[in-house]
Amino acid sequence: MILFAGKEVARVAAEDSPLSDLVPGKITGTVDQWNTSGLENYGNAQQRLFLSPEKNPLARLEVTDGRVLLRDQENAQALHPLIVRSVRGFGMVVYVAFDIDVPPLDDWDSSSRVLEKLIAVGRNAGEEDDSLAGSGVNYAGYQDLSGQLRSQLEKFESVTPVQFVWIAVLLAFFVLIIGPLDFYLLRKLDRFHWTWGTFPAAVILIAVIVVMMSHTLPADSPQMNQLHIVDIDAVTGTVRGTDYLALYSPEIDAFDVKLETKAMAQNNSIPPVEKQFVTTGWHGLPGTGLGALGRASFQTYINHEYQVDTAVTELQSIPVQHGGTKSIRSRWSGKMEVETQPELYADPISGALRGTLTNPFDFDLFEVEIVFDGKVYPIGRTFRAGESVDIFDISDQSQGVDNYYSRYQDGSSKGKRRRWSVMEESTQRIVRQMMFNQSIGGAKYTGLINRYEEFHDLSHVLSYNRAVLVARTSQGNSEYVVDGDSDVALESGKNFYRVVFKVNAAP
Repeated sequence: MILFAGKEVARVAAEDSPLSDLVPGKITGTVDQWNTSGLENYGNAQQRLFLSPEKNPLARLEVTDGRVLLRDQENAQALHPLIVRSVRGFGMVVYVAFDIDVPPLDDWDSSSRVLEKLIAVGRNAGEEDDSLAGSGVNYAGYQDLSGQLRSQLEKFESVTPVQFVWIAVLLAFFVLIIGPLDFYLLRKLDRFHWTWGTFPAAVILIAVIVVMMSHTLPADSPQMNQLHIVDIDAVTGTVRGTDYLALYSPEIDAFDVKLETKAMAQNNSIPPVEKQFVTTGWHGLPGTGLGALGRASFQTYINHEYQVDTAVTELQSIPVQHGGTKSIRSRWSGKMEVETQPELYADPISGALRGTLTNPFDFDLFEVEIVFDGKVYPIGRTFRAGESVDIFDISDQSQGVDNYYSRYQDGSSKGKRRRWSVMEESTQRIVRQMMFNQSIGGAKYTGLINRYEEFHDLSHVLSYNRAVLVARTSQGNSEYVVDGDSDVALESGKNFYRVVFKVNAAP
């Protein structure tokens, strides 16, 4: 979000204003005359900018939470911040202390360049993502991390997919039987007229093999994989969740899909969340590959209508073709109270994270790390409910984010840095890559962009006095309930939690 507040800054920063929390500091008035050299350099201006004291006041801001990206001058003489970037919840706010839509700024030749830079800063996009944006689909059929996540969720251990090489071998075997093998055998027997019988026999043999494959490779009953990611901002109590469902059916069938909260099941260990916004829809495949959202044409295999019950956020009578899959994604947001607030601060000398962290939940966390300012502090495989840890005690195990997440098993320094595989990565590794994609290396490391679900990436908060607790859990706030003609078995269910804590100044 980009917030321009110059002349009307007093109204924006008022206590009763809904935008007051977005101002990264204290407003102490306005400045009628201010130096524009910093802004001119920022916009690569070819001409000077002459402002009017009445029309172009500058908000005087004392920054208390955020990072100044631009001042009125680019030297020690600078007096006033012009552009400040700060974290709010899970996003970023770029605060601009002047109005760009009034003369002469609206007609200034460099205004467009300033806006382009502000949008790039707000989007937090990496240059490597832009470089891959126009590239074609790779051999995996997707060019976005979201596509790899969807592909991985649609893999079921009880279902053996038919490989292309199997079909190629079967065709080669068929040609071998009806060609050279049939010829040499009949010539040796001097019975060429038997080909009227050997050819149908070869066809029947191949048909039997195909029928056996079609009956033995698929699962006998519908299967589903679920993935749930919950993000909590401890400062504001804001909660958001993203839930994924991959549904497989061995036969043509229709299913009802509904997202329910665990609170309804009276699971007291899960923190209550007051959900204010819930959406459920297809988890589409981004790009222009086979079955992707960007294709200009598509083919309908099943002529079947489904219904949407908006009152309970339910998709009814969703068709799934024979041996096919269907991917669903839900997003929701709400509020909750984080009762346990850790005392975290940055070391004034080394900048390392210090303080004590207590498990904020009433259930155990697994494979726990806390990420801050480009470093990962591994807490351990199990972080029990109510347990506390002194960050200083684990600081000697800390590693850079890119180094930690690109190595084998818990980021051990003994492991070798591994390359990213666009076909074989586990769900857990894909999720953690999406969580801190830019910090781990982005598209330069994975070879995939992260546009479709970029909201998962919290790399931008790590340098703004925020620490992120990352953990896997055995339970989550939500679960999908799927009803069909046959019972749907849950093959895999994974739950991830992230909690964003504010890191205070050193005591």
